Amino acid sequence: MNKRILSILLALAMAVIAVVAAACTTEETELNTVTVSDEDFEYTLQAGKLELNSSDLSPDAPFDVTLSVKYTGDQDSIDVWCVDDLGSISMEDENGQALLSDEFHSRATSRVTLKKGEPYVIRWNGADEYKEYGGIPAGDYKVVAYINFSTDQNYESIRENTLDLTIQVK
Repeated sequence: MNKRILSILLALAMAVIAVVAAACTTEETELNTVTVSDEDFEYTLQAGKLELNSSDLSPDAPFDVTLSVKYTGDQDSIDVWCVDDLGSISMEDENGQALLSDEFHSRATSRVTLKKGEPYVIRWNGADEYKEYGGIPAGDYKVVAYINFSTDQNYESIRENTLDLTIQVK
């Protein structure tokens, strides 16, 4: 091979390495996750941070937590039935007491269609808890996601699961 072709190949190899390195770079954000799977579903609870300073908490959105439910079964999609939503997220103090009562809003039965591989996401920011207590004092808290839905309209095949993450407010 002549030097010109070798130089071009070397330049192309360097460009490919640079592109691959850029694609593999991740942001310095800490995403804290717990995932549980059963035969046809995957449940994931994620928190943006597990350690926070109480003085930095915004009253409008002190926390950044999501619960996702993903259908992983054999069909392209599946209909599920639930009361209010597929799940709920709440916050408990270190003694296991919920900061707000866990009451259902409507008791209305809903049908939700889940497409295979596409997460159904429920977001929680803790603003109601923050307002109820005039802030979140320092301490250890548990963010708990309760999942409850049925794969049939008569509620004979109920799926229930609980996931939790511990958040520390300093």
